Amino acid sequence: MKYDDKKHFGQGVERRFIVHTDGAQEATEEEFYTTGQSGGTKISSGFKLAKEMIEKDYPKDEWNIYVFYQGDGDNYQSDNDTSIKLMQDLLDQGVNMIGYTHLAPYYEDSPSTSDGLSGWNFFGEVKKHLGDRQNVRTSILHRPEVDEYKQSIQRLLEEPTNGAKQ
Repeated sequence: MKYDDKKHFGQGVERRFIVHTDGAQEATEEEFYTTGQSGGTKISSGFKLAKEMIEKDYPKDEWNIYVFYQGDGDNYQSDNDTSIKLMQDLLDQGVNMIGYTHLAPYYEDSPSTSDGLSGWNFFGEVKKHLGDRQNVRTSILHRPEVDEYKQSIQRLLEEPTNGAKQ
């Protein structure tokens, strides 16, 4: 099954991709799905760049804006509050929805039921601080492949709007 963004959004869809570690940069779709990042993780750098791109290129009265984040949940603990604040700012400034997909660890020789979540994982921070927002949705992917990444967006869009969902 392939994700069809025209089915959900109609014509005129623009998709932009951001990769980050402790700094963020715009990437092509291919780079987004194939580039491995290493080093420290500062999630706020990705949300800050998304916010800048939206403010510069997508006036809220002319665009329906959706932000989808996919990551393993690693983040500097000192960056969690900043990242949550940026997500809240995006929503307060007219972003229609933020979808957050946690990429759970998978170990080749075992059927992974572990979600890789711990008290410090950013996925937990999103659920804790934004779980009551109608326009924030969450999901967990085990053993993610590129097609599954894309399908996670479709699943987030199909969820009922009753707060952060997993």
